[in-house]
Amino acid sequence: MRAAVLEEYGAPLELTDVPAPELPPDGAVVSVDACGLCRSDWHAWRGHGEWNDDQVPRGQILGHEPAGEVVAVGERVEHIAEGDQVVVPFSLGD
Repeated sequence: MRAAVLEEYGAPLELTDVPAPELPPDGAVVSVDACGLCRSDWHAWRGHGEWNDDQVPRGQILGHEPAGEVVAVGERVEHIAEGDQVVVPFSLGD
């Protein structure tokens, strides 16, 4: 999997190989076709901790507005299936 990883504040972003996520029993894995980088990502990239009360640590994957295809669903997931096209309006975390 490739992602825009915050390596250094203000340095050019490059796509980096990162491990694929584990499938939680109550979640899904999405193969991301596109992902927006917005103002909050810009502040994180610049190291503006005062903007969101906490500086985003180096190593964080930027972009939290993905769109793509569901490639795996956990055993407790009922309302989406592999092959579904999805948009995640906002996600931040693991």
